[in-house]
Amino acid sequence: GTKDDRLIRIVQRLGGDAYLSGLAAKDYIRPQLWSEAGIKLMYKNHAGYPEYRQISEPFQPEVTALDLMFMVGSEAPDYIWGKHRAAPDQL
Repeated sequence: GTKDDRLIRIVQRLGGDAYLSGLAAKDYIRPQLWSEAGIKLMYKNHAGYPEYRQISEPFQPEVTALDLMFMVGSEAPDYIWGKHRAAPDQL
């Protein structure tokens, strides 16, 4: 089947009723198929992510968390959870 068909089957097998997708998938996802399957289709909103130095400008928040980890190393949790993360000795 199509990418949509496969993803819809996975959501259905897991008993899900919603799917959160990345923005890049808007180029190929067909919303009508999701609606027909009774699955709510949503897209991740990357607005408000704290900026960090990336390889090129302008800042792109829609990248994988691997980008954050490679670019800032051990400071990555500070960008994800801010000052609310547990201290390493409490994990």
